[in-house]
Amino acid sequence: MNKKGAEIATSTIVMILLGLAVLIILIMVFRQQIAKGAQQYANISSQTTLSSDSCASIILGRACSDTCDPAKGQREVFSPSGQWKDCGSKKCCEAA
Repeated sequence: MNKKGAEIATSTIVMILLGLAVLIILIMVFRQQIAKGAQQYANISSQTTLSSDSCASIILGRACSDTCDPAKGQREVFSPSGQWKDCGSKKCCEAA
């Protein structure tokens, strides 16, 4: 029998399978990176919420630190309730 064009070469099938494997791997890596980015976004967005008991805030320019350095333009900020819930024994420093 002479089947012209009806047969697919083995190398073509192998190349298609390799292409599909690479595509699946790329999709998996992309999904993992999207999940990591979403987690980092959640961390940043939690720091932007204004709470009277939390020191760390990107919007207000605050961070927990052992000491506040006035030479760097930092000043200590005191909590309305007496202690910051996210700093523990550290001080809350704000950029002046």
